[in-house]
Amino acid sequence: MVPAGKDGNAIPMPLTPEGVQAARTFIATDGWGTFSSGSMNRALRDACAALDVPRFSVYALRRSFGSTMRAAGADLADVQQLMGHRRPQTTALYAPIVNEKLRTAVQSLRVRDTLVGPPPLGD
Repeated sequence: MVPAGKDGNAIPMPLTPEGVQAARTFIATDGWGTFSSGSMNRALRDACAALDVPRFSVYALRRSFGSTMRAAGADLADVQQLMGHRRPQTTALYAPIVNEKLRTAVQSLRVRDTLVGPPPLGD
């Protein structure tokens, strides 16, 4: 759980095995403290320079998370929950439409219509 989101409410956040290990390392090294986005971006900048990889920001990492979740097939509502957004319109900025997902949705309609027939037309 993230102890305090924007409203001070706890935010449930499932973690990958790598995320669990990172969280355990953070706790074991007593990494607590106040972190501003500026200090986090400076730490990321320095780490990227040390590893000779392209720079990225906390915002870019967050946006990548939302977009990757959507591209992996997560529903927009699930991405909204994981990102901690109140409004779906905010999440839509992080989660562009994935053409493959649209194709799959249309294909599922074709399969359904073949199995049970098309829905009746309204009066």
